[in-house]
Amino acid sequence: MYYKVRVALEYQPDGYYVVTSEDFPGLVTDGKTIDEALENAADAFVTLLESYESLGRSLPDSVIVDEFPSAKFQTITPKDNATNLCFQTAVSPSGPAFHTP
Repeated sequence: MYYKVRVALEYQPDGYYVVTSEDFPGLVTDGKTIDEALENAADAFVTLLESYESLGRSLPDSVIVDEFPSAKFQTITPKDNATNLCFQTAVSPSGPAFHTP
């Protein structure tokens, strides 16, 4: 299964990229580079997914669960190597923005 989540990357004056997701509340992390920020977001997603499952909560409707990856989403493998996660990203220097490439 592939979890597909839209995320926004916002460049901060301190040189870090902050990752947030309107689709998955609670997914907030950062990194010095875009790749590092997305890797950290993937790991944070796994932790949130485990929390949702342990609490018996359903994932937000906007989180797509699919059998296959999508060209519109970047596939990220979290450190647990067990979760397939795809992010649709948008980079904004001034605030979150989402788009479909």
